[in-house]
Amino acid sequence: WDGYVRYISKTGFFKIGLLGMVYEEARKLSKDVTITDKLKVELAVHRIPAMLGDANDIRTIIRTIEAERGVKINILCVDYAGKMASIKKDEDDFTRISNVYIDLQNLAMDEKLDAVWTAHHITRDGSKHVGTKYEENDISGAISIVRNAVAIWGLNQTPEERDNNIQRMELVVQREGKPTGRALFHIDVERQRMREFTREQRKAYDESQGIIVDDLINSSGNVKTSKGFNNNATTKPVNTKGDI
Repeated sequence: WDGYVRYISKTGFFKIGLLGMVYEEARKLSKDVTITDKLKVELAVHRIPAMLGDANDIRTIIRTIEAERGVKINILCVDYAGKMASIKKDEDDFTRISNVYIDLQNLAMDEKLDAVWTAHHITRDGSKHVGTKYEENDISGAISIVRNAVAIWGLNQTPEERDNNIQRMELVVQREGKPTGRALFHIDVERQRMREFTREQRKAYDESQGIIVDDLINSSGNVKTSKGFNNNATTKPVNTKGDI
């Protein structure tokens, strides 16, 4: 669901924000509200045995869900592909992981999936780039992952971003699309929630902390602290007397 509702009031057809806000605003204006359309979204969670389950097992689950529920699976999240078996049942980890990514790519094509998301570990040397941006060879297990994945994103944080509950996603490599990209989120680790920056927050970040992060990425990669970083992503410093 895109977070919006479509409703018809006495004055016409509107598209406003979340359902709760629409309802309250409509009541304030004494308007009659009828929900006419909402995108249907379903979430299915299944577990397959680590090092035994393969892409064919996932294929069976997808087709069973679609047949029984009458829905179309569009996005697959795997936690995580590095612990799957390959269809060929390779024993060598390097070959197994390489073929798992090929198996998932073929699965996505056969089942017409929009995307397949999974996570993977980084190497010990790669951990040095946690505050800046990961490189292609920072991924552990099999370097062929870089060749088989359509795009690889890294979860990065400077010390200040971590202290202010900000998560930064940096595009490491992409075979079909722009070579660089960044997304920013406010995160709540305890509740396991994340909320993307607004356009205004992102603009303010790019004009302040973003410049510092870009300088770090383009230089040695050593993470330094900056002055006046604002948790609310505005240009006004939180602390004008020094580091926070």
